[in-house]
Amino acid sequence: WRMNFRSIITTITGLLIISLLSDITLGYLKPAYNFFFTPSRLWEFLIGMLVATKADWNLSTWKRVAIATLITMLAASAIVFDLSNKENILITIASALFVATEASVPVKILFTIAPLRWVGLISYSLYLWHQPVIGFWRYANPSVSPSEYLVLIIVILVISIGSFYFIE
Repeated sequence: WRMNFRSIITTITGLLIISLLSDITLGYLKPAYNFFFTPSRLWEFLIGMLVATKADWNLSTWKRVAIATLITMLAASAIVFDLSNKENILITIASALFVATEASVPVKILFTIAPLRWVGLISYSLYLWHQPVIGFWRYANPSVSPSEYLVLIIVILVISIGSFYFIE
């Protein structure tokens, strides 16, 4: 059994819409449950799949549609929606559109700066360590001061660097 390119894109888009709608619905009704519910988070991966297929798209048309969509979604989300997971939706879509539209050269130059590339290298370790460190600290100290957050950021950074160089 074989699917053509258009059928694959249609299937991915349909699944993306269903998953996104379930994310929005569960994010409103049961936010804690939604965070761990894979089907409602699947759209984040599916949008990446659509971006990965852009090589076969008419890029000039895609750029115009992507930019118009980004502006519309940002404006609509800021004005209309009151979603508990709105930031996640905006960040994911904005990131996908950034990659898909092949952002302008000045923006790409920003990502060639060595310190930012280094943060990108250790970002997975940062992602893995931030929640346990902050979670344990907040369990022990329910009210965290700004200076404690600064210390936590340094601790997370040190653990992440060690994890990156000695484990990854």
